[in-house]
Amino acid sequence: MNISEAISQRRSRRTFLNKVLDEADMAWLKTRVTELNHVSNLRMELLNDGSDAFGKLSKSYGFFKGVRTVLAMKAPLSDSNRAEKVGYFGEQIVLEATVRGISSCWVGGTYNQSSSIFNVQADEELIVVIPFGYSENENSFKENLIHKLSHRKTKPLEAFYTTDAGLPDWFQNGLMAVQKAPSAMNRQPVQFHFLDGKTTAYIAGEIENLVDLGIAKLHFELGSNKGAFPLGNHAVLSDGVKLGG
Repeated sequence: MNISEAISQRRSRRTFLNKVLDEADMAWLKTRVTELNHVSNLRMELLNDGSDAFGKLSKSYGFFKGVRTVLAMKAPLSDSNRAEKVGYFGEQIVLEATVRGISSCWVGGTYNQSSSIFNVQADEELIVVIPFGYSENENSFKENLIHKLSHRKTKPLEAFYTTDAGLPDWFQNGLMAVQKAPSAMNRQPVQFHFLDGKTTAYIAGEIENLVDLGIAKLHFELGSNKGAFPLGNHAVLSDGVKLGG
C-alpha cells in the first residue's frame, strides 16, 4: 500500500486489539513524531499507554476499546497556526501509519482532557488526540453503529469547489482526495476555488477550529501532486516542497 491507496482505504477505528505496537512500528512512530515536531514546531507527544483518556471520566467511555498507544497533539499557544498544523502533520502520520497497517482515529473533545497523562504546560494547548493500534480487518458492529449515528453523508464532489473555467485533471484528483479526508462529524467544511488559474483553500464563515483545513490541504496536495499550500485560510497553492516532508 502507498499513500494514495491509504487515502482511499483508511477508516477511523475505535476498536483495537489489546496489545502494544510491535517494536518496529513503535520505533518508526517515535522517529516520525520527532521529525515532524522539528519541522512544524508542534509538541506532539507519544504516550505508550493513553487508555486513561478514554476511561469512565470521558465522554468517549464505551465507544473505544483496547486503546493503548496515543498521540497527544499539543502546540504552543503562541503559534496562531497551531490547529491547522495539527491537522496537516497529524494526518501525515495517520496516512503513513495506515501504509504500515496501523489503525487510528481522530478524537476531538470527547476524551478526558483533564487526565494527568497529557502533562499540558501553561504555554501550550492540547488540541486533539489520536490513538494508534492494530484492529481486525472488518469494523466491529459497534464501530459501524457509531459511524452511522455520528457521520453525515459525504458531500458530492461539486460541493467542494467553485470555478470560472473547466477543471484540470489534477484539480479533480485533489478534490477526490479531499472528499475522503476525515473531518469533525464529517462536516467537510473546506472549500477550494479555481479562479484565474489559481487554487485557493479556505473555510468560510466563523472559524472555531482549523484542524480540518490542515487535513484537507494535505489531501489535496497528495491527490493533485501539483504543489503545496502555505499556512493560513485562503492560502493559494504554489509549487514547492510539501510541509510534511
